[in-house]
Amino acid sequence: MEVECSFPVVQRRLGGEAGEGMTGGIGGNSGTGISSVAPAYLPTLAAVFLLALIVRLLNLAFLPLEPDLLLLADAGMYWNEAKVILQHRAFVNFAGEPNTERVPYYYAFLAVFQYAFGDRFMPVLIAQQILDSVSCILIAVLARSIRENLLVPAGLLSAVWPNLWIHSAQILTETLFLFFLVCGLVALVRLVDAPRPRHAIFAGLALGAATMTRPVSQFLLIGLIAATPVVVYVQARNFRSVLLCGAAFTIAAAAPLLPHVVRNLTHFGSFALTSQNGTHVMNWVLPAIISSATGVPREQAVAQMNLRLRQYAENRGISNPDLLNPFDRSHIYVATAVEAIRELPPGAVLKAWVVGAGTNFIVPPLLVDNRLQAMPRPSLVADTSGTWLERAIQFVRLASPGYLTLWVLSVAAAVVGAAMQLAGMILLLYRSPLWGFATIGLVAYFLLINGPITSPKYRLPIEPVLIIWTAVFLTTAAATLTRWRRRAADRSKSR
Repeated sequence: MEVECSFPVVQRRLGGEAGEGMTGGIGGNSGTGISSVAPAYLPTLAAVFLLALIVRLLNLAFLPLEPDLLLLADAGMYWNEAKVILQHRAFVNFAGEPNTERVPYYYAFLAVFQYAFGDRFMPVLIAQQILDSVSCILIAVLARSIRENLLVPAGLLSAVWPNLWIHSAQILTETLFLFFLVCGLVALVRLVDAPRPRHAIFAGLALGAATMTRPVSQFLLIGLIAATPVVVYVQARNFRSVLLCGAAFTIAAAAPLLPHVVRNLTHFGSFALTSQNGTHVMNWVLPAIISSATGVPREQAVAQMNLRLRQYAENRGISNPDLLNPFDRSHIYVATAVEAIRELPPGAVLKAWVVGAGTNFIVPPLLVDNRLQAMPRPSLVADTSGTWLERAIQFVRLASPGYLTLWVLSVAAAVVGAAMQLAGMILLLYRSPLWGFATIGLVAYFLLINGPITSPKYRLPIEPVLIIWTAVFLTTAAATLTRWRRRAADRSKSR
């Protein structure tokens, strides 16, 4: 597959000699995009795949496969509801009714393996290791779109990136979603470089599939549908290409969503992908804002909102919201939450969003590893009593020594990593504003849409960008050190 990204606007701004990293410019040689991932680079990509697969299989080899450990939180819901889908041959819940809480692609992924291998985790987990290793190749290819010398560092970083291999060993949507997302991003770069309908079709299908795995990308998809004709026109200056590529991307992006939307419209009269929005806002987003603003524990905030929900429903003649159509119930939940948010100081809402986004940017992924989750430990986040210092002392006192050691090391690594990523972002923005703003926009979208809800899994969609930013920083640092050493050597020779 040829994947080149010329980006004329970028290349006019870039320069520098090959091997100078970011110091001489990111663009360097022309033709450093995706379309010349040709035979010369296949051994490198194969090495990235093998390294990534080895890292993931080693992690899997030391992972206990007990159901109590693997099926924590949402994992148990995905695994057990996939069995229901297999039994009914339809996307339904335990009651045999249409499942409206989630989108179906990951359930279908699990159901295929349950059909072939029964109630065994290992085949699914091995498949996810392979998918995630392919994602590492795609991230490397994406990095090479910016500069050829980013291929190797981005590939190596993605192969060992903790948030990727940790989540690939969990029964969660993240690995499948990331695979589709990175496929879509690579195809979009190809579309920008060579505006042809086939590239638009592949990009649309991949991003549509990502949305049907996790609907968090649905608004990004809508934005890209609007932006694609503009980008194609800027690149091609051809209205025929604009019409063909715009239509191809829109139709392809809609194709994975359409059967699900038609089902929801037929059964429930709603165009929404899921009815989860109301539950998410009422039980997670709003309690997080209230906890941030008032300091009350999340459980108490949830109880307050449930009481308010009943009052809101009774005032509108609804005796039991649970009996409503799930999408109507979601609407009631959202309306109640919006009413409550309007009563809070705007600064409190903004603070919760900013703190949530910052936490998701820096939160150590090691903390969600199932083996660490099984260690004795308190919850620093769930405990909202007392000052931060008092809570920190309580955390240190109650956490097991092993967990505390790993926690400190992972937090320190996360802080250093975040510093490198921010430095790489600034370098990229300075040397290539187009790439800088594009990557910042993608990161901002996912951080803002997740709001005050924090977890390493919510950062996974931005990991490709964070890997690229880190690779930019490291190549720049390496080039700078090399230049300093040469100057020092030249000065010593002149003496």
